[in-house]
Amino acid sequence: MQINSLTGRVFLLTTLWSIVATVVVGLFISNLYRKSVERGFQDLLRAQLSSVIGSITVGDQRALSGNPQLGDLRYLQPKTGWYWMVEPLGTYTATPLVSPSLGESHLPIVPENDTPFDKRYERYYTVNDTFGNRVQVAETQVVLDADGRVARFRVTGNTAVVEDDVRRFSYYLYFALFVSGLGGLIINAFARQTQQKAS
Repeated sequence: MQINSLTGRVFLLTTLWSIVATVVVGLFISNLYRKSVERGFQDLLRAQLSSVIGSITVGDQRALSGNPQLGDLRYLQPKTGWYWMVEPLGTYTATPLVSPSLGESHLPIVPENDTPFDKRYERYYTVNDTFGNRVQVAETQVVLDADGRVARFRVTGNTAVVEDDVRRFSYYLYFALFVSGLGGLIINAFARQTQQKAS
């Protein structure tokens, strides 16, 4: 099939359009899927944060007391990027509580001016932990008792799970779009050749 023929030009344009359409549709769907996964990830962290808050009290000698059970082994295994932390604020002095997964390590805190609290008095930001994991942090501050003792609560999740999920979805999506587009081009080419022979 020569490009300077009408059939050749139509086939070339059809091929180019199929490639452009596949890329555009793939990017659009991947972006929608990423947003959905990120919302689900943030909802998970919010639920875990609520669980930690409900598990912590001020015990004897004003010490922080509690042992959150989040039902996820990653909060027990070291260096996973899945942590929870409860830290006293202001004039309240007590030993912070942290998940076994964090151990003796520390996690950076983004200044409130950079990431302010929302209307729920929660904020979400992304930092790197000591082990090189990129983690999303869900943070809030809670008054623990009638004496006004306040603590900062933080729960984190490793964003690698989001990236892996989106990458896997995008792979299957583009593969399906490629097969669909290639099948359409083959059928189109076959139909035009059949038409040429008939004429």
